[in-house]
Amino acid sequence: MVAAPADRGDLSAAFIRPDGIVAWAAAPGLPADTAVLATALRTAHTYDERPTR
Repeated sequence: MVAAPADRGDLSAAFIRPDGIVAWAAAPGLPADTAVLATALRTAHTYDERPTR
């Protein structure tokens, strides 16, 4: 896991999967939905949604 400043005013935190998909995000000034974050952290390793061509 890596923490880094986002340099964005519309985002206070985010969980981005290794494949680049945003699995969870929080807006500044709003309560973060930590239940959804917990689910995203538990299931992040189970996703394999690469497009097929």
